[in-house]
Amino acid sequence: MQRIASLSPIRQGKVLDIRRRIAEGTYELTARLDKAIDRVLEAVTA
Repeated sequence: MQRIASLSPIRQGKVLDIRRRIAEGTYELTARLDKAIDRVLEAVTA
């Protein structure tokens, strides 16, 4: 929570919103994780 408090107000709001959505089960984590993995693999293989 201390790290979140030190973020800019815009970023802090985004982090808190995502945490809330994860807790509610409405945040599509799998799809976002797949995209992140694809980007990492593209960067490594390019």
